[in-house]
Amino acid sequence: MKKISTISIIVMLLAFSTLLTLTVKAETVSAENTAQLCADGIDNDLNTLTDLADPACASFSGTATVSSTSENTAQLCADGIDNDLNTLTDLADPACAGVTSTTTVSSTSENTALLCADGIDNDLNTLIDLADPACAAFSSPATTTTPVVVSSGGGTVGSSFGGGSSFGGSSSSITSGTPVSGVFTSGTSTSTCDAMKTFIKKGRKNNVSEVTRLQAFLNTNLGLKINPTGFFGNKTFDAVRTFQLKYKDNVLTPWGISYSTGYFYKTTQRQMNMLLCPNVNFPMPVLN
Repeated sequence: MKKISTISIIVMLLAFSTLLTLTVKAETVSAENTAQLCADGIDNDLNTLTDLADPACASFSGTATVSSTSENTAQLCADGIDNDLNTLTDLADPACAGVTSTTTVSSTSENTALLCADGIDNDLNTLIDLADPACAAFSSPATTTTPVVVSSGGGTVGSSFGGGSSFGGSSSSITSGTPVSGVFTSGTSTSTCDAMKTFIKKGRKNNVSEVTRLQAFLNTNLGLKINPTGFFGNKTFDAVRTFQLKYKDNVLTPWGISYSTGYFYKTTQRQMNMLLCPNVNFPMPVLN
């Protein structure tokens, strides 16, 4: 009788130990090191201190006010982002119940010289620009691009894609997706500035060298330590959101929004280029 009792106790202790181990493993620890993590109401590093009460968030004390937006559209319910900051993402969020499981992020056909030279997989088929058969009609004119000329006084901006199709014309803004060559004129002199040339988005097949440059820039600008792998992962995505919040007046306000998107798009690219090339005037791009 005593032997049976001892075995039962051992079994119970082993079961409790296993349960405790599984419980500990279930706790995912994340460093409190981005504006997003320092404003989500979660003790991510499990040190009993949440958000700005955690010393790890000291650098975000004045900026960590990440705004949320409702998960209420097919786009927001398929972007891989917890937009309403309730720890539930996309279809796992009850707010997305009205969106079917077949929802996909909207795509754009690769059917213009502009879209076939912007470095983005617009139709989400893993093929970019001239590597996409849909761009076959632009293979000749879009092979080489003439330099984008940006006047330091805000004058003519334009880019011609070979056979006479031009984008930007004589307006004072760089049209959506125009590849920036890095050659600029100021009066009669010409200078070179290595500006960012493409848009970058999480989940898409991005230009590796551009992503690597972006990661190195974010490390310097935000004091981060992202490994410059050329892959646009979660750490880079969060860093872009932090960058957007830091320069929200130039990046977010023109769109009429206060929340960061993590999408390295027109105004975000422009802000980075202005910091890379302080002597060049980059006009506000067409917002569409």
